[in-house]
Amino acid sequence: MTPSATFIPFPSSTALLNLRRFVALCRDELTVYGAIDFDADKWEVGTALNSDNKRGNSSISFCTFLTARSRANKVPLAAGFSDFAKGYIRYMHAIEPVSATPTLTRLRALQMVEQALVGRGEFCPTKITSTTFDEAASLAKKHFGVGKAYQIGNALSRLSRFIDDNRLSRVGSAWTNFLAVPTDFSVKLGKSFDERRSEKLPMQEHLEALGEAFHRAEKPRDLLVSSVLGLLICQPGRLSEVIRLTVDCLVPRGDGKPGFLLRYWAAKGGGAILKPVSATMSAVAQEAVKRLVDYSAPARALARHYEAYPGRLYLSKKNSHLRLKRLLSAREVDNILWGDSAPIGDGTDAESDRKTLSDVLTWCGRNDIGVGDDLRGAPGKIRAIDVPRIRFAELQRKIISMLPVGFPIFHKRSGLKYSEALCISRVHEYNPRKKTLVCMLRPVGEYEISRAVDESTARSMPSLFKSTGVCDSEGRPIRIQSHQLRHFLNTIAQSANMDAFDIAAWSGRKNVAQNSAYDHVSAAERIEEMRDSVGRATASFAPPVSTKTYIPILRSEWLAKRVQAGHTTDLGYCVHDFVMMPCPKFGDHISCDEHVVVKGDAIVETRLRASLMENQMLVERALAALNAGKLSAKIWLETHEANVERLKQIISILDDPQVEGGALIRLSGSESLSQVGEAGRLRAALEATSPSGSFGKIGSQPKTPFASPVMVLEDASGKVSNEKQGGQRRLLHSRRKGVTRRADNE
Repeated sequence: MTPSATFIPFPSSTALLNLRRFVALCRDELTVYGAIDFDADKWEVGTALNSDNKRGNSSISFCTFLTARSRANKVPLAAGFSDFAKGYIRYMHAIEPVSATPTLTRLRALQMVEQALVGRGEFCPTKITSTTFDEAASLAKKHFGVGKAYQIGNALSRLSRFIDDNRLSRVGSAWTNFLAVPTDFSVKLGKSFDERRSEKLPMQEHLEALGEAFHRAEKPRDLLVSSVLGLLICQPGRLSEVIRLTVDCLVPRGDGKPGFLLRYWAAKGGGAILKPVSATMSAVAQEAVKRLVDYSAPARALARHYEAYPGRLYLSKKNSHLRLKRLLSAREVDNILWGDSAPIGDGTDAESDRKTLSDVLTWCGRNDIGVGDDLRGAPGKIRAIDVPRIRFAELQRKIISMLPVGFPIFHKRSGLKYSEALCISRVHEYNPRKKTLVCMLRPVGEYEISRAVDESTARSMPSLFKSTGVCDSEGRPIRIQSHQLRHFLNTIAQSANMDAFDIAAWSGRKNVAQNSAYDHVSAAERIEEMRDSVGRATASFAPPVSTKTYIPILRSEWLAKRVQAGHTTDLGYCVHDFVMMPCPKFGDHISCDEHVVVKGDAIVETRLRASLMENQMLVERALAALNAGKLSAKIWLETHEANVERLKQIISILDDPQVEGGALIRLSGSESLSQVGEAGRLRAALEATSPSGSFGKIGSQPKTPFASPVMVLEDASGKVSNEKQGGQRRLLHSRRKGVTRRADNE
């Protein structure tokens, strides 16, 4: 995106002159954020930072980092730096419009630079150097976690390039982010993994507390919160995605299987999808959707009215005659605003009327609605609450202005309307301490759901668990974050060997690589999983049959010894025990009998099929070379034929519908040889392929040095053969130490 006015630095100008020109452009010519007071230390930017239609407006406070979290005592940025910071924020939003969180990251980077400058007694951005950015990055590392500090470091790097490109400093910095990248999610061991797992996954007891609260919920607010969280535990979604569900989101499966599908609009570019709800959670999903549909029905009726009659105040049938009146009494306004939701007075009718009158006058005063003179002293028996003195047109104008931003569209990316939304309510409908505003609607906020299931922070209303009487067994505050449920379901799917593409689709992701951030299955659990799979496997996974006699041992003992460790490969897992010795076939997974392929891993299956095609092509090339008279091509031909044969065997098992997903596949038929044995067999193979029949013998000299990989085939007795031997093949390399030597060196 190009801003309305682009800054072009003058190469011959000083950094200070370029800085002044840049600030003047951002102050006087840019229109981003609308008509704001550029010199103010706080900008009210309306909805410019909202990615979706949210309630309320946003603001940007240009204060020091140390006072950023203070509400009352914010200290503005240094005078010599503040104008540049404001200009940078405004200019960058013109180039790359972002939401509130990335804008805050840009501001944090500026605050860190300002603090580093002030620490050295400088205030002008032209004095910024690479040392300034180093100090700013160190401050970010000190005050934030690894992930947030890394993001601020990237913002600092972008700021450095901007200053250098536009000649705004006396000396170029060319600074790059040196802060640590967030933890590698592929590492499943160690303290950092345990801490990340504990933070991302909910406690089992808290999950049980959530289920108990779901069944105990009776109050409207408890029903709302427990139903939204119930939908989140039925499928791995985000809180924002559940809040954007449609009223007809739950549909039966069309394939005859039990369960339902959920109409979803996935965030982060996922778009419209149908997500399956497992049969075991179908009852929970049905009950949650039913509750939300019932309690949001009055709000949807309001939405339909305001969509059909824009600018016309909603009146119930009982109050429809009030539309013809020019002036309304306080009692009539009370009926329009709160209807039957207003509590009945505890005393006489006079006491109730005084309370109603006070509430109406207070509401009108807060919303700048004029009220006529108090006529309580007028003759007659007319009470003040019944005196017409509030203009209907003024009341209607104020209430219409309270419609949510973007109405009637609830979510602009999907086109969802408020009249179709599942999670909307009338104003204050779920607040037991306030009267429901029956003539106005609002979207349910993510924040109110999050706070309702977090007992660790102070709040004005009790949490879901306290309200439903659910307690922790050890007296600890119950805290559940909505995103923990998404991590929890993804981890369950990973531990069950669910296909990576299915997990991504179930979670509403476009990129399968993002699954790793939600996989919290530990390495120990992977080993146990492999052991369990070995125990369930068929005879094809059992140790090769031997005629030797062994002393019987327990199966559990064999399993414990059979799978001691494992590491991932490009085609699956290797279960070789590296404690004893290095794997003699490391890298040669195709011919290794200690290598395991997991059925259902889409990425591995794709690689296996690609490898089969590649080896088939190599077979054709080796055969053509052999027909052309190149004798050494025979060894290459046998190597690739062996690989093709084993790959076909593996793929045939993968394609077998009788083999269930998650099964472990291991082909036997290849022994692990010692290096001495390999050397002897390789020498025999070289002699067999030598034209003179004496290659490698003492005193003989080969015509051409043989430096290519060779294939040694052996039968059960250990004899070497160049013919195909039932799939038993071994790829060796002639460059291994002690295998091939020139005759004059022996």
